[in-house]
Amino acid sequence: NMKFKSILLIFFAATIAVVTGFTSKKNYQKGKPILIKDSTGAVRVATTIWQNIYGPEIMKEQPFKAFQINDSIWAVRSTFSFGDLGAPKKGGSAYIELNKYTCEVLRVTKGK
Repeated sequence: NMKFKSILLIFFAATIAVVTGFTSKKNYQKGKPILIKDSTGAVRVATTIWQNIYGPEIMKEQPFKAFQINDSIWAVRSTFSFGDLGAPKKGGSAYIELNKYTCEVLRVTKGK
């Protein structure tokens, strides 16, 4: 299962590299290639991983908020959903930390 996720992650990272035109200087920082350049890219990677773990229902927790923790880590959080009467729904919000150079998943959690 972890091997499959690792292969999927490598494939996804390679796809991002090809689609973003990896040869541009703006795709490098400190001599390292940047695979996740901005918040939009971080959300794309996060939702792909979340859908594999939690299923398509995770998309109901949009909008997703992405922010940088430091110069190499993106974090993405889903918004906590509320029901029709303003009561919180069960399930909590999803959270993931991603290395912007390698697309490595550093942490993934979901509240209960």
